[in-house]
Amino acid sequence: MGGHRQGALASAIVIDSLSKLVPPGATDVDVDRLISEANGRMFLAMRSPEGSPAMGSTVVGVLVTGRTGIVFNVGDSRGYLLASGQLQLVTRDHTPPRGSTGGRSHALTQSLGGTLTPRPIVPHIFRFDLGSTDAILLCSDGLTDMVEDEEIEALLSRHPDDPADALVQAALDAGGADNITVVVVRITG
Repeated sequence: MGGHRQGALASAIVIDSLSKLVPPGATDVDVDRLISEANGRMFLAMRSPEGSPAMGSTVVGVLVTGRTGIVFNVGDSRGYLLASGQLQLVTRDHTPPRGSTGGRSHALTQSLGGTLTPRPIVPHIFRFDLGSTDAILLCSDGLTDMVEDEEIEALLSRHPDDPADALVQAALDAGGADNITVVVVRITG
């Protein structure tokens, strides 16, 4: 998270926690539990020699079980579905409401860690049918702050072989003001 120390360590803790704990056939309840456990591990790591008080991370992910997918997030990293050329945001930013300037706030109302004391975390969870989806986009605000959703949709269509590279390049060309993370999962068959 921008402005927080040990961001790389915090992100690694979240990835390690979630990848080791995902049960086969995970449900919404499992996602909620996984996020809570990852948050607990973050607070333990803050007290370790490598840790730093209030280090934290946002997270966005997707779990696939059979023909059903679950996209989840905490913070302002986003998940989108692409279906028939139409891009749909399926996560919610955990940020305060827009102020009088109309711009998006970068303050987070939820994150894994990021505070000095643990707080309850409630991930946003969205279920979908894989059969109605062409692609899943998971990204950080380093992309969405720099590139409008309409341009993201167009780039996904224009660059079917390397969509993530095209999206990162578009964010860099627009000024690349933050870390840019992009994962595109194509659904086939």
